[in-house]
Amino acid sequence: MTFTRPDRWLGTWRDEDPVGSWRGAWDSRRRDRHLEITVDLFGRSNPALGRAIAAAAERVAGSQYATAGVEYGPLFTAPAAAPEGD
Repeated sequence: MTFTRPDRWLGTWRDEDPVGSWRGAWDSRRRDRHLEITVDLFGRSNPALGRAIAAAAERVAGSQYATAGVEYGPLFTAPAAAPEGD
């Protein structure tokens, strides 16, 4: 299982099955020596998936000499409604 990060702001996570199904997206925030990773899953989780995500988060944080924290939730909120024009 791998984390991939196609651009600087948002990464996607997929498992290593032959089809390579995409399981969720992630974003991270660094505070001092701690990297907090937020995971937004596209479907249901299970214990094996949770362990794989935690292990991948540790690898990502370790490469930055940081500790890892994982939380689950939406990465983005809906945009605010546009103000009515004249």
